[in-house]
Amino acid sequence: NRVIPKSKVLIIAGSDSSGGAGIQADIKTITALGSYAMTAITAVTVQNTTGVLSIVSINPKKISKQIGDGKLLSQLTQTTVVYNFRQNDIQNGGEGAPLAPIFHKALVKQIKIELPVCILNIGGISNVTIIGDYEQNHFTSRDLGPGNCLIDAWVRKNKKGNFDKDGAYAAMGKTNDLMLNQALDNFDNRPDHNRLSFDTKDFDINFLRGVGFEDGAATLTDLSGGIIGAGLFSLLSDVRNKLLKVLVSGGGRKNKTLIQRIKSRTLKNLVIQPIDNYGVDGDYVESQ
Repeated sequence: NRVIPKSKVLIIAGSDSSGGAGIQADIKTITALGSYAMTAITAVTVQNTTGVLSIVSINPKKISKQIGDGKLLSQLTQTTVVYNFRQNDIQNGGEGAPLAPIFHKALVKQIKIELPVCILNIGGISNVTIIGDYEQNHFTSRDLGPGNCLIDAWVRKNKKGNFDKDGAYAAMGKTNDLMLNQALDNFDNRPDHNRLSFDTKDFDINFLRGVGFEDGAATLTDLSGGIIGAGLFSLLSDVRNKLLKVLVSGGGRKNKTLIQRIKSRTLKNLVIQPIDNYGVDGDYVESQ
């Protein structure tokens, strides 16, 4: 007897390149239960029975597709439905993530932080939202460059774990100034200098050659810290005459060496502190 699919299920996940687990198993399960399975693969892993050896991000085109029919939903529920705002954001020069800065603004207003204030999120990529006014749409948001992605890649490549806890490896190393300055020059002279959004695939550690593990960690931490610090300097230089809070979220806020590097390479009037100091869990700001 033929099974008639009852629904459509979208799976968004990474995929084991061997095809032996993960999203492939999800597809089989959903199909066996009588539904259509649709997939959006975000990354491919290289792995074996002992662990994951590498993660390769999928290079997506700059597209956005609304799932579901907003007009039909409005008719069925007899209420106003706002939808397809990602596509609208892209058409107006945005990067398809219009809600993050709005959420940051609402969060800062809720915890009653004196303005202006900056939210700095350090995940794989670092990004900022600068809020100047609660009532008007007076805020700026953009990516700065690498956050943790280069440091994490180096640690994984050398089989020392998945990340540099507290920045301890970098603290033990010595920065290779020649490699650092070359990498900073390459970033500063990139052809798409006005680009507002980055992906972890835009950066790699291949320029590090002939350096020890700790020295490599120190060099990459200096690189990421230098780019973030310079980005804050550029975006916040018009308020250098007063103290301005920079509230840090994401895993990078726990990397003491990285935070120290950022502080040493940006404006001295910036008060850089974890957003956790205001009762907000910095691990979940972006996911909210």
